Amino acid sequence: MINFQNRIFGRAGLILLAIAQVLLLASCSKVSDCASGAVKLSRDFEAGRFNQCKVQPGFQFELKLVPENRPINPSPWYAFRVDSELDTAIRVNLNYTDGFHRYLPKFSSDKINWQPLSDSQIEVAEDGRSATLRLDVRKGSQWVAAQPILDNANYDRWMSGLLQGAIAAQSEQAGESLEGRAINAITAGSAEAYAPRILLLGRQHPPEITGALAMRAFVERVFEGDALSRSFLEQFRVVVIPNMNPDGVANGNWRHNSGGTDLNRDWGPFEQQETRQVIRYLESRFGDAPVWGMLDFHSTKKNVLYTQADGQTIFSDFTRLWAERMNASPAPIKFEREATHKNNLATTKTYFFKRYQVPSITFELDDVAPPADIVPTARIAAETYMSLLLEHRGSLAAAGEQAETEAVSAQTE
Repeated sequence: MINFQNRIFGRAGLILLAIAQVLLLASCSKVSDCASGAVKLSRDFEAGRFNQCKVQPGFQFELKLVPENRPINPSPWYAFRVDSELDTAIRVNLNYTDGFHRYLPKFSSDKINWQPLSDSQIEVAEDGRSATLRLDVRKGSQWVAAQPILDNANYDRWMSGLLQGAIAAQSEQAGESLEGRAINAITAGSAEAYAPRILLLGRQHPPEITGALAMRAFVERVFEGDALSRSFLEQFRVVVIPNMNPDGVANGNWRHNSGGTDLNRDWGPFEQQETRQVIRYLESRFGDAPVWGMLDFHSTKKNVLYTQADGQTIFSDFTRLWAERMNASPAPIKFEREATHKNNLATTKTYFFKRYQVPSITFELDDVAPPADIVPTARIAAETYMSLLLEHRGSLAAAGEQAETEAVSAQTE
């Protein structure tokens, strides 16, 4: 990439590009709050983000929303706290420099429980480049965000809860971000050196919260400790990396890490510290054991599984059967399946398929999927995934026993 830029821009062009990126990042960090009398808007917390702020009379605020760098696949994230000295109504206008109004605003009085704003509280411009929010705020603090906030501390608490659950699990540091934040992993399952490995990965793109919620429910079901869970973990070893991009999460980035790179376009090049360290960690944990599957959780504008085509992986019908079983279940969310989606890009899906020839699947939830539907759907997804893998392992074991029996019979004839 550097050589390409040198050829196109030359040294002077590279300097100008670097200055432009620094100025863009500076614009993202200069403004921490803006006040209008008794009401103040702030972003001085993890995942907090807005850029320029203009205050108008009558508790009206205009927020300019700018991505961390360009070019970017826009997922315009915003999050701010409203501190008020009285009960009152305010108006907040969101202005997007890149992309369009994508996320339905969520409101919380404790940063834990979130509710979407009603249609009467939101007015989106015809061109989609701005949206006006009408908020009734109480005395005290409340939060508004593009999606419910799952910051790094929230991940720490969630992982701690998993470690105290019914399944024996271990926490390890898989790597470190550019800004020095830990990229943590949890492993659980069979201690056998050649037990098949399963990788569950999440939060490469910070705003994709519905995918993050699905991953949590999926992992919790795998670690539940009932008969299915224990049978699965007796035969497989699972590696979970729930938060690949802790800098992006902390900084409220739209998509990239703090190096200005889409991590889900760096599996293969491994130019970023996060992907480079994580793949080394995974290789050390996989060893010579077979890898049987990879799931990477994301969000987009529909519920979809991006997979390989039937017959491409060593388990030729796995993804078809899994999708069929999920969609035939009582799960409230049903999935499309796209088997040829962006197979030329340096994504986790492409990398793990090309390297191991196993089902490597991007598990995408709709941006607007409600948590009440996400949780049962992800739990059923985990149940069908575990059951299908156990069936495959049982079939292979039975085939091996049959081959051994036939070999013994041939020797005794």
